[in-house]
Amino acid sequence: MKTGFAEHFIFGLVLAIIGLLVFNGSASFTTSTICVITFITGSILPDVDCPSSTPRKTFRKLLALALGVVAILFLYNHYNNIFPYCSTAFGNSCILFIPLATLLLAFLAYKFIDKTIPSHRGILHSPFSALAFSVICFFISNYSIPVAVSSFLGYLAHLALDFAGDRI
Repeated sequence: MKTGFAEHFIFGLVLAIIGLLVFNGSASFTTSTICVITFITGSILPDVDCPSSTPRKTFRKLLALALGVVAILFLYNHYNNIFPYCSTAFGNSCILFIPLATLLLAFLAYKFIDKTIPSHRGILHSPFSALAFSVICFFISNYSIPVAVSSFLGYLAHLALDFAGDRI
């Protein structure tokens, strides 16, 4: 059985809802919501290494957008320092420098992802990556153990569904 984005998303959503029912009331609404989000994210994240997958396409777009915003903020905050050099090099066209530099950075980030993400079902499809994802979630969530556990279990759910899908 071929497992794709829809199967992983639905499987993650169903397991996250079951987890909410089992641990009903043991965490705050906010923590429970974050746990569901990290569980579902973990259940679809490993496929970021598949060139045609929805998670990879989304990740590339979000990274390009984020780097574009960072570039705009950086260039905007340093415009007075950059402008003298820019106007010397580009003359009156210097005002185009910021948007063009931003687009170039976003494009390079988009291409960089294609070159750096490992092959499908490589290192991202391993328990080590599940652990790394849960540790990142643990620190981002201000040391929340429920968030770390839910992200780890969501990632493992993806691996288990791939394993089962390969056997069917």
